[in-house]
Amino acid sequence: MALVAASVCANAQERARLTVKVGGGYAGLIGAESDGAEFDTSFKTGVGCEFPLNDLIGIEPSFMFCQKGFSGNGPTSFYHEDYKWNVKYIEVPVMCNFHLNDKLVLGTGLYFASLIDDYGLSDTNSFDTGLAVNLKYNFRNGLSVGADMTTGFSRVFKNKEYYNCMIGIVAGYSFSF
Repeated sequence: MALVAASVCANAQERARLTVKVGGGYAGLIGAESDGAEFDTSFKTGVGCEFPLNDLIGIEPSFMFCQKGFSGNGPTSFYHEDYKWNVKYIEVPVMCNFHLNDKLVLGTGLYFASLIDDYGLSDTNSFDTGLAVNLKYNFRNGLSVGADMTTGFSRVFKNKEYYNCMIGIVAGYSFSF
């Protein structure tokens, strides 16, 4: 298996690409008990590095700082009055990128996130994992723009069936090394 992987990597004619990323969008909760929770503005910023396996496929781990959260009008099963909750995560998505042509890239993979600020709520889970999907357009000058979505597999709160979901746009600048 290692020999096959080494031979695929050796045949790649592309060099690794480092990408600085920034984006914004909407984050919220999904799940059976997420009544009344609405999507709220969110942002992310970070850096990723794509390692090409061949001309069509690359693996891109990234290191991102993300703000997720939600808002709503009470009373609900979550809270008894109006609320807004923003939490911060360090997120590590690992994407498998499919280069559909010279400019269009479809990526899918998993993300792993560690909670770094929950604003003092005691029943939050400190770890999140889920599915990530993106579609981006690469310009010739190194700039890129795309849309992405993440949806969590892990409960946000220990006692509620809420899961993170984030939808947004991301801009980036890439260079080979």
